[in-house]
Amino acid sequence: MRCIQLINKLASEYQNITGKTHLPLPASSNEMQQMVSIFEKKMAYHPGSEYLNFLSHWNGLSLDGIVIFKTGRDSNGHGYDGFIEANEAFWKDDDLKRFICYGEDDTSRLVFNLTKNTWQLVDRTSWDEIDNFESFDDALCSLLEVHA
Repeated sequence: MRCIQLINKLASEYQNITGKTHLPLPASSNEMQQMVSIFEKKMAYHPGSEYLNFLSHWNGLSLDGIVIFKTGRDSNGHGYDGFIEANEAFWKDDDLKRFICYGEDDTSRLVFNLTKNTWQLVDRTSWDEIDNFESFDDALCSLLEVHA
């Protein structure tokens, strides 16, 4: 995963400014298996190996306005939305069922477009395409580079 250095750089800069470190622990294999199982049952898609690789480093990310969805809310229902909860909310709109959303910042969302079979950054409001990518990692790095 080539974004590791960029994430660490952003986290270090954030810590220098706020005094807080914001990188979560990795998701456990049980958390990932449970999320995959539920997502496949509810949405009939697999979340993707690159996203699972990201979760093996950090269970989600909330850093400098960027949110990458984690496996789920904690046992008390706290924290930012998990991957399943976010996509369930988006899929209430039939037009958005062509996307699996993995994260967002204040202007865009990182998605996999199911109809075009490609990774994209889309406008956060209109869901119009901003850019296409070969992989989750490429799309994530592009999203992070805007904030670096």
